[in-house]
Amino acid sequence: MQTTPRGAPYAGPNDPNDLELHTRRLAEWVDERPGVTPLTTAQRDALPAAERWNGRTILNFTTGTYERWDAAASTWRRSSVLKHGDLTDRDADDHPHYLTTGRGDARYLPLAGKAADADKLDGIDSTGFAPSVHGVHGVSSVNGRSGAVTGLAESGHGHTRPYDYGQVTEAVGSTFVHLGYSPAFVDVIGNFGSAYAVPDGNGLRIYGGSGQGDIFTWIAFHR
Repeated sequence: MQTTPRGAPYAGPNDPNDLELHTRRLAEWVDERPGVTPLTTAQRDALPAAERWNGRTILNFTTGTYERWDAAASTWRRSSVLKHGDLTDRDADDHPHYLTTGRGDARYLPLAGKAADADKLDGIDSTGFAPSVHGVHGVSSVNGRSGAVTGLAESGHGHTRPYDYGQVTEAVGSTFVHLGYSPAFVDVIGNFGSAYAVPDGNGLRIYGGSGQGDIFTWIAFHR
């Protein structure tokens, strides 16, 4: 029988007209040459020239890689990698859709971070939150008005709520704001000259100001 350049048998004009014989020989040739042949490096190197056609692919058991015969360069070239440790450029970040530590940090709020848009929920940024439990209130914590603030807490305590704030129009003499609780300390926010606030029963009282009709912004911290 005649053969192709890669060794596949076929019937020639001088071969007997025996379809069964020709089919069996072709099938035997295919069985001996699967599409990807598993070979060791030694077996690969022992292949005769007829078994090394351009583009032939083998599975090299010695290296754990697929290899392809490059007839122009007369060499076996690695066509794929089976072992993860044999991969190259594993440190290259060329898959932007993969989640890395850097992309995670840029996308999600860190455990110790503060949200830039925390004020979108209730108008109060997280930097303005008072701790639920804290130590003694210092006089310096209220704009340095040591003579204007009374009722400061004498020891560490907790707040049921951080603080309340609001606005009220100045009345004659003094202005009372009912809170329904006795605040730990209070203050007037803004530039009102001699205006100041003090706890007064279940609320706060504002004194001073430039005259009747001023609108005071006040703040009161819970005990």
